[in-house]
Amino acid sequence: MRNLTIATASALISLGLATQAPASENTSEPVARYKATFSQLDGDGDRTLSRDEALSAGLRGEGFARLDTNGDRVLDLDEFLVLAAEAQSRPPLSGTTDSDHQE
Repeated sequence: MRNLTIATASALISLGLATQAPASENTSEPVARYKATFSQLDGDGDRTLSRDEALSAGLRGEGFARLDTNGDRVLDLDEFLVLAAEAQSRPPLSGTTDSDHQE
């Protein structure tokens, strides 16, 4: 499960989203970035992310299922924004080592 979280964070970092905001930064800014990413990932514009669309953000298997709290097999914006809350609550990833990526 830890690898899934790191893989998801890595994918979001590659999209430029999972950066830790400075303490003085408005906390709504990371949410705005995740909302923008959600819109970019929503290829068909139906305001949900299918498994295929979520896969492009590194969400697969248990990670997708964990976020899909209502079990409808798609992620709505509120479900996706859980990632923003998780990114805000963990320390910056810049100090991780390769051993952090292994179980």
